[in-house]
Amino acid sequence: MAHDNLKGAMFPDNNADVAYKGTLNINGETKYVSLIKAQTQRGEEVYEVAVSMGRVYLNPTEKKQNAKSPDVGGPITIDGKRYKFGAWNNVSEKGDSYLGLSLIEQVDNIPF
Repeated sequence: MAHDNLKGAMFPDNNADVAYKGTLNINGETKYVSLIKAQTQRGEEVYEVAVSMGRVYLNPTEKKQNAKSPDVGGPITIDGKRYKFGAWNNVSEKGDSYLGLSLIEQVDNIPF
């Protein structure tokens, strides 16, 4: 699968669980963090620290504006830039479920 800029994919991981959630102060700004417990392909236990970029929300079919509306979406912030996050339920050629991801950079309205 080719990855274009601001596009990506996420797959289910049955070998990962959120072990802890909390906050961390970084340069005076509170960040929400998670410690994710997972297993490598060799079965080794590993932990990953994940910093939240924002909260996104499920978009039930009955509430979608149209058929192309994302299944999950919301505003997020990455490295100080604001984006609109969208994710769509998909199935790969092998029959695996995944989320196709897309970001749209949000530009503040600047008067001319």
